[in-house]
Amino acid sequence: KPVPLGIDPLHPDFYKKVLALQGSETHASDTFDALIAAYKASPEWRGAGANKGLRPATQKNYNYEFVRLSATIGKVKVRDLTKRAVFQMRDALADTLHVANKMLSVLQTLLKWGCNHDWLEVNVAEQVPRLRPEEQSGHKPWPDAAYDYVMTHAPLKLRRVAYLGRILGQRRADLVSIGPLNLAEDGLYTTISKLRDKRHFVPLLAHE
Repeated sequence: KPVPLGIDPLHPDFYKKVLALQGSETHASDTFDALIAAYKASPEWRGAGANKGLRPATQKNYNYEFVRLSATIGKVKVRDLTKRAVFQMRDALADTLHVANKMLSVLQTLLKWGCNHDWLEVNVAEQVPRLRPEEQSGHKPWPDAAYDYVMTHAPLKLRRVAYLGRILGQRRADLVSIGPLNLAEDGLYTTISKLRDKRHFVPLLAHE
C-alpha cells in the first residue's frame, strides 16, 4: 500500500518515516546516521559566534552525499568502517568520476570532524585517493575561433556571459548572477561565491 513520505527526500522526516516502515529505529548513537546528525547540529555546519559555518550551497551539496551515505552505511557503526570499505564505495561510483570523488570528499570531511569529536580514532578515508581521469585536462580557455564564433552567432545574453568570462575568469554561477545593478561608471562590482561572496571590482573601458 502506498504511504506518503513527503516531497523532499533530503528532509530528516522523510527517512524517519522510511525507517519506521522498515521497523528500524531512527539510528543508534554510534552509527553514521548519528554522526551525520551530530555534524549538522554543530557550529561547523550551522555557524555560531565567529564561526560562519558552511554556505547554504555547500550544505545542499553535502546533503545529497549524506543521503547516499545514509543509504549505504547509515546503520554501520562509525568505528567499524574500514579503508577497504571506503575503496569499495568509491569504486562502485567509478563510472562517473566526479560523483565518486565528491562522495569521497564529503566522507573525508565527515570523518575528520568525527575524529576531532571522538567518534573514531583514525580517519580511514583520509588516505584513499580520488579517482583520476586517464588524461589530465582540467579547464582550458576556448580557442580564439570558438570565442569568435560564439560572439558572432550566440544570443546577446550568452555573448555577455562569454565576454565577462574572458574578462573575469570566474565560474558560471558567478557570471550569470551579474546584472545592471553591478555596473559602475568605470567598471562593475561582482562577488566571488567561492570566497564567501567577497566583493570584487573589475575596471572596464567605456566601449566595454
